[in-house]
Amino acid sequence: MRTIHLLICFCVVLACARMPSAGRLRNSPTNDTSNGTQTSGNLASRRREHSARNTAQGNNAPRTNLRHNVPVGSNLHLSVNRPSTSKTFVTWLAAYVQAYMLAINCSTVRPKFTSESRCETLKQISFEQMRFYATPRRINTVYSVAIPEGKLRDHSSHQAIAVVDPFPTASFGHLVLVFYVDALTKSKCHLKRGLYFDSGLCLTLARRSKCRNIHRLQFTSEQLSKKCEINFIPTVYDHSQETPGLKRDQTLECFPYIAGFGSCPKQLLTTSKIESDCELVANSKRCYETGTAAPRPQTSLCDRLETCDHAMTLFGGWNDETMVTRHEENLQRFYEMLKRNGFKKNKIQVFYNGNGNVPLDDSYRHGLPASNKNAIRNHVTTLCRTSLCVDSFVIYLNGPATSDGSILLWDTNGDGEAQSTETYTVEELIDDVADCDANHVFIFADQSYSGILTTRLRQMSSSPVYPATTSSWNRVVLLSSGGEYDYSWRDEISRHWSALSHLHPVSWAYDALGYWRSQVSLTAARRAQDFTIYGAPIEQGLPVLAERPSELRNKYMGCQRFAQPEWLLQFSSLYEMTRD
Repeated sequence: MRTIHLLICFCVVLACARMPSAGRLRNSPTNDTSNGTQTSGNLASRRREHSARNTAQGNNAPRTNLRHNVPVGSNLHLSVNRPSTSKTFVTWLAAYVQAYMLAINCSTVRPKFTSESRCETLKQISFEQMRFYATPRRINTVYSVAIPEGKLRDHSSHQAIAVVDPFPTASFGHLVLVFYVDALTKSKCHLKRGLYFDSGLCLTLARRSKCRNIHRLQFTSEQLSKKCEINFIPTVYDHSQETPGLKRDQTLECFPYIAGFGSCPKQLLTTSKIESDCELVANSKRCYETGTAAPRPQTSLCDRLETCDHAMTLFGGWNDETMVTRHEENLQRFYEMLKRNGFKKNKIQVFYNGNGNVPLDDSYRHGLPASNKNAIRNHVTTLCRTSLCVDSFVIYLNGPATSDGSILLWDTNGDGEAQSTETYTVEELIDDVADCDANHVFIFADQSYSGILTTRLRQMSSSPVYPATTSSWNRVVLLSSGGEYDYSWRDEISRHWSALSHLHPVSWAYDALGYWRSQVSLTAARRAQDFTIYGAPIEQGLPVLAERPSELRNKYMGCQRFAQPEWLLQFSSLYEMTRD
């Protein structure tokens, strides 16, 4: 009899996993994950196929009461202490998560986890395009959750955790759904608006702390989404590691193609770790454990009698879950574009993930770890505060960002919560480039919520409070991949920027993106139209010099050396300007 019972349960699991109503949303149109809009597909044919499958399955699949989010007519039995196998439990969990998501009604119930418009976008995406993460069921183990952008309500002591990434082609941060699994009675589960397992488990949707109070205030739908969304794959750890500031072991796993969900990401794992007591104030050496790369020799950023084009690329990465291959490929392409435009390798500083290891070319040894916030800020301020050092200063940002526009660097202590030393805020970046002495500052920001930086720069350039620095802001050109509420999608924008040639004005990187779904923005448009990325003026002889590439390189690209009298003349002229 036990064997027969197990066979029946296994058959029901397979039927639930193949269940069309739990495998797709909104009659399963073929969708573009990036923006949730429907693409070509025969909807009528798919509806007939779903109808036939439902008829064949009969009453074996659990039905969902959309009003109360409770499965009815189901005869499921999951033991709280002795599940048959971990794989079976995860399969059931994935099916119930799908049932919960199908029951979400964006129009009649004001969602507490995102805006109504983004909720509708979510409903248009098939489960095949989403990623599913879960924790294994373990005896005598309860789980807690940590996220970088704040606290979750009821974040600790759960039987299991499930996570759905509905927008895997978007850069973090973007909306993810986190679910708790707890041993509750049916009445308590209903009070929490959860989905009840007949085995005594309850599935509920996690929410940000204080989000309930925010809904009582007068916020727009987009503002609510920024305050209430969970934007990162959380760190799920054994409850015994609850102490903040200490490393927590990630127990969350991605399960590919389970119950109709999609594939798992191709991640880049960081093999070397930064020593905890090795954060430096200057860009002088690297901090590795024994047996890894040697320290980088100290070099001067600025040489007397020489003005150079400089560049800095920053990808924080945060942790292994957000480290995917497309960010490394974006960096490689942008690095090659800089070299094509005359930037010298020793003038391109790369800050990358937790160890700085990124393959660029044979002669570039290593980057610096993005975990060293002081090194990043010192690099920017040194270049901006040194007179006659920099002609064109290029900054490329392509990494995880929080909903307030802050750049996540690296989770150095491994606790899953962002500390002030692990984030580079918009205000800090603005302070670092304020009144920069470089002739040109070009910032390329391909990351979520990059429009916040655009808004702040425009405020500074027109601010009557700092009239002395208003002219310096006119030298700062920012190209952002989206608006204040937009995610950064795929890698098309970075690909386009990496196609800049030595004859293109910087505005070319913006003009060709008018078709893009996000609100791509540009500040100081006139300067972007008048100069190349290496600072050559478009209208003053560039077409003529284009036919003489060696003269173009010597006059504008890379570094230009001055005779001492000429350098002293420029320095004295600059000194007189600062006195006035």
